[in-house]
Amino acid sequence: MQGDLTIAGNTNPVTLDLSVEDGAGETKVTGITKLQHSDFGVKPYSKMGALKVKDEVDIQVVVALPSA
Repeated sequence: MQGDLTIAGNTNPVTLDLSVEDGAGETKVTGITKLQHSDFGVKPYSKMGALKVKDEVDIQVVVALPSA
């Protein structure tokens, strides 16, 4: 799936790889992508040089849809 994602007022196109699981009473759709903090103008978190977060992060979105 492709679309635009806005973080901290900055919008960029993103693509999510989707998977669909049919279960008892619901369908679960999961989307996964990787993005860079810096692409959205966000400085990766750092605490006094000892703790740092990488610029690239994994994003996962899960949506459960009730079966008809």
